[in-house]
Amino acid sequence: MLTYQHVLVVKPDDVVTGVNLGFICLQKGIYGAAIEHLSGAVRSAVDRRAVLYGRYYLGLVYLAREMYNDAESFFLETVGLDSAMSEAYFQLGRARYQAGRRADAISAWKDGAAAGQFDPWATRCAEAARRVESGQPPVFEGFSPAA
Repeated sequence: MLTYQHVLVVKPDDVVTGVNLGFICLQKGIYGAAIEHLSGAVRSAVDRRAVLYGRYYLGLVYLAREMYNDAESFFLETVGLDSAMSEAYFQLGRARYQAGRRADAISAWKDGAAAGQFDPWATRCAEAARRVESGQPPVFEGFSPAA
């Protein structure tokens, strides 16, 4: 973490470093700092990949904070930038499911399953949709936004 902070001191406009530092803060549960770093990277719009992952990780931050509508917004922006990112569809479904919107969650998971035929996240999306449609809860273990 200190290395990334040092890079930002030397090169404050390095958006990839900002995204990486934001992700580290997310994993450590330092949500305020994560939002600060990720928001800066997203606002810069210099690096498309940094913007994509910045939005995705912001979704994970808000999901971890149980702010499901905000998480949903960032996941929708993420799949708008990359419609093949099944992982974002999985988390979009998760945010909707945890917000009590079961049908919307199933829809997101089905979209994610269709988005990446050979992607492990597409398989997880299909399984989550199948489980919820059959009256079982989805499996989120191992998918914690802040592990």
